[in-house]
Amino acid sequence: MKKKPVLLALALAMCLCAGISLPRIADAVSVRSAVFSDDFKAATLDSSKWSASDGVTLNDLGGALQMRAGQFQSVAAWMGNNVGANGKGTPLSGNYTLECVVTMKSAPGEWMAIYSGMSSCDLNFQTIKGDVAGATGNVLIITESTIKNYTDNASRQLGDTLNVSFKKDRTPYKLKIDYHKGASYADNYADVYSAVYNPYDQGAYVKLGTLSGGIAIDGYFGFGSMSTAGVYTVSQLKITQGAATVFQSEFRANVIDFIYGSQPTDTTKAFRVWCTYANQFAEMYTTGVQQSVRLESAAATDARLTAKTAIAEDANVVKTFDITADIKLADLDAGKAYVAFGLTEGVPKAVLEFTDDGTATTLSLRSGEGLGQTDSHKLSSSLVGQNFRTYNLAGEIGGLSVTVNGERVAVLTSASPLGGAFAFGASGGAKAEVTDFSLFVNGYTADAAQSRAIDFSVKNDDGLVAVSTENWYITGNAMPTTLKDASTQNNTGALLFAGANPGSYFGPREKYGDFVLKFDLLNISQGAIGGNSLCSWIGVTLGRATRDADPLTSATIMFSPYVETDANAVKTMSLKSLNMLMEDGSVGKDMPENFFQDGKSDASKTRVNVVIIARGGRVEVFYKYASQPDSVLNAPKAVFAGVNTEGYLAICCNYGGNFAVTNFSVTNIGCANLI
Repeated sequence: MKKKPVLLALALAMCLCAGISLPRIADAVSVRSAVFSDDFKAATLDSSKWSASDGVTLNDLGGALQMRAGQFQSVAAWMGNNVGANGKGTPLSGNYTLECVVTMKSAPGEWMAIYSGMSSCDLNFQTIKGDVAGATGNVLIITESTIKNYTDNASRQLGDTLNVSFKKDRTPYKLKIDYHKGASYADNYADVYSAVYNPYDQGAYVKLGTLSGGIAIDGYFGFGSMSTAGVYTVSQLKITQGAATVFQSEFRANVIDFIYGSQPTDTTKAFRVWCTYANQFAEMYTTGVQQSVRLESAAATDARLTAKTAIAEDANVVKTFDITADIKLADLDAGKAYVAFGLTEGVPKAVLEFTDDGTATTLSLRSGEGLGQTDSHKLSSSLVGQNFRTYNLAGEIGGLSVTVNGERVAVLTSASPLGGAFAFGASGGAKAEVTDFSLFVNGYTADAAQSRAIDFSVKNDDGLVAVSTENWYITGNAMPTTLKDASTQNNTGALLFAGANPGSYFGPREKYGDFVLKFDLLNISQGAIGGNSLCSWIGVTLGRATRDADPLTSATIMFSPYVETDANAVKTMSLKSLNMLMEDGSVGKDMPENFFQDGKSDASKTRVNVVIIARGGRVEVFYKYASQPDSVLNAPKAVFAGVNTEGYLAICCNYGGNFAVTNFSVTNIGCANLI
């Protein structure tokens, strides 16, 4: 990997905000704003976003089920065979074979799932019970390294682990699962096969192994996933019994019925997702034709796709923009693929070029007068191939950072600014395909959100705790009150979440980007509120587009009770996340502390001090029990990277939120992405 120092002197000078013409730190916030995106699924190229030269066409990639940004552990959704006239579908029975093509694009440890043998279309990750009447079902959890067979709410593994080696870079794999029914549930087993999928060379499957020890077979099947920002796809689905095909889907149309409440089922759709409210998973689970834009250049003629929206660079920030797209490169032996920046009447101020000698790809950034300055870096391998790779091109002061499939491969310097009109291109006979495009820009917003603080001590004329709705947003089962604080033995003003649901939020009314958030948690239910009820996960949701945005679709930090052993106990507390990743690429980890149990045996552990610092896309989480020294807050408990924090923030929970919040403050900080 090639690394070059950023202009540290300039960055440091810019951090000294008093020395340049910037808004006051307290009233400025760095903002990462979405400019536009395109998945190219429309029937024609969107002329409001792009102009295209000869050699640019839309390319049909086939239909697929897309599972995007998945679910956390307790709410994994699924799709099941739902083609029967009564809306319940025709369940499978006996021996059968499931075949499909899958792609994976997610962080290590995240997974996709294949469900089998469910007695109802409405069962899911939480409710499958193997061979228990009325709740049958098993789930195969597929990661990059293993395939495992689970049942009993996906908490108990049956049989051996199959070791695999799947790439999560959109490499397509064909999967085949032969389900074999025995004399009893325990005798049922499945043989699993896989191979890299090549539409031009249908090679033989390789047997990965056998999953035995019990697997539900008779019933409904389905798919699911768990990821924060990843995408899994399923295509070319076929189920056979002997020579007969009993189910098949190319996923080229909208074939998912999202069921909630008393809404009638749509029996014309072959799959269903059970929801707790309207459109809960509609953006996460989609089907339809997938397309790319293909650029095929001639020997003397470029193929160019030019954006009609220019990149607006803010000179006050170091990281100015980033482009993300899935790209496939071909025929770079004679020609080149490129991204042109700063176009004026088609002439660029800088060009990122991709060339290849058959064994390795070279990245070159040409810039300056007559594009006379070139900064190049040769990779150790080739980027040319049949599969898409995810590219991130991040503009920085003085250059461009290039990341491929999550690995930063080069940092190249430029003598020219990279802002302005831009285009994807190919020349000299080279070919390229582009899909899943998005553009973000970074900058400062002046007169931004004010720093806020509240300890819930102010009371109105009736003696009740008062909260200004001009500054604060409260909804659902969140209510200001006075509580007995066991850690201080005093009455304290607080915001109480009592039997709260996913629509319960508390937070400031303004948007924040870089901030320091502090609050205390207390009165966390440990079987004390609502009979034997335990508390749900306690969350902080960030970067929300609206104040009511679903935490499932926002960056969310969760203190989560894990593995409930009985009605009054939680074995472990985990720190988990949605739509954001820890620095090591994981989505969560078990913690030595347990807010949901520790206070039962130690009254000094009933109050928790929480600090969250968001700065430049990096989010650090600190906490300690109030009885512990402040030095415990010196090191973060978890660090998340690449998080879009710009937006509304709030305390939130799942069903059964039973806890209280006090001493809540949010401080707006400036000069965030200069470090």
